[in-house]
Amino acid sequence: MLMESSEPLMRAIQKNLQRCGLRTTENLSMVLGGSEDVSYMINRVQERGGQASFMRLLTDMAGPAHNPNFDFDERVLVNGVCALAGYVLFGDKEF
Repeated sequence: MLMESSEPLMRAIQKNLQRCGLRTTENLSMVLGGSEDVSYMINRVQERGGQASFMRLLTDMAGPAHNPNFDFDERVLVNGVCALAGYVLFGDKEF
């Protein structure tokens, strides 16, 4: 299923990732296999006129998602907090 983040929302999130000193990607869409719940939720929000986005916190993983071996470095979670809290506080405002 094709999932595409809302560009204005993703651009604002990217600004906040950069404020946190994190790298970003220009790829705003991705094809997900199977029945990835997030793709259905994003599409539903957008169908109703809302904005939605998908964000991954890149880190090494011991196994793929939905697998007994799945594990990741939890120190990366602070990056997501920085990005999302920055968006809540500042939106897409420039400093």
